Amino acid sequence: MGRARVLVVGGGLTAAALSYRLLGLPVAVTCWDKAMRPGGRMTTKRRGNTQIDLGPQFITRQYGEEEKIFKEFVNLGILRPLRLVDTSASSATKKSADVVSSSNGNIAADTSADNGGAVSIGVDDTIRMENKNGDLYLVKPDNFVAVGGSDEIVQHLWRKSEVTPLTQHNLDELNQADDLWLARSSANQKREVFDAVVFTQPVPQYINPHEESPEGRPHGNYLNHAIQHNNELMQQLQAVKYFSSFSLGILYDQRKELKLDWTMKYFPNNKIIRYVCV
Repeated sequence: MGRARVLVVGGGLTAAALSYRLLGLPVAVTCWDKAMRPGGRMTTKRRGNTQIDLGPQFITRQYGEEEKIFKEFVNLGILRPLRLVDTSASSATKKSADVVSSSNGNIAADTSADNGGAVSIGVDDTIRMENKNGDLYLVKPDNFVAVGGSDEIVQHLWRKSEVTPLTQHNLDELNQADDLWLARSSANQKREVFDAVVFTQPVPQYINPHEESPEGRPHGNYLNHAIQHNNELMQQLQAVKYFSSFSLGILYDQRKELKLDWTMKYFPNNKIIRYVCV
């Protein structure tokens, strides 16, 4: 019996991690990504020595998540620990180790011995855990920054998965025929048959076919089986909500002088622009 053919739709972090997980199993993975370069919401824009992350600027490893993959990223230089921020703190502050402020609950200082006495200051994202005896204890997540661009994380996982995403391959139509899935992409008028299809984009992008999707959705009968045979599942999918934000990075060929009294600013009351960094 041949390997099952799996189509992964999207070229971002979820798609890359899934494809890597499937490595070694009796499946043949194909990835279609509508973008010009895989990366999804972890895309980095570059020009010369300048780069702009259009997605997250730092990565947080929560308690219980795989440590092995983070160590690999650090050893390869893709990630660096985000700890040292303020090296000019007073000796009074330095004498305590891993202190969490109790006054407002939002400032943390780390003066562990392995950082040379420097103090790290940031948002208190301490996790409160409880063991089987009911005892409470604190766990600090680890924060990292992708120095070469956050898309390097995605690209590394794609290399490890041994799958090369097919870019500029939008999924235009998807139909189910018996136990197979017929997929069509307008790129080169491609039509292929798969045993399984995995969407890695937000669920609302594919549900509620009578409502407009800002990012588009494929044509076809791919929802018919769920609508006809699993109404509870459809109701759960239709109840999914998500927040979508988009980033714009502008790189100039020549140095521009902008008459601003700030280098970064939040706009909490603006309905369109939320954050600007120069």
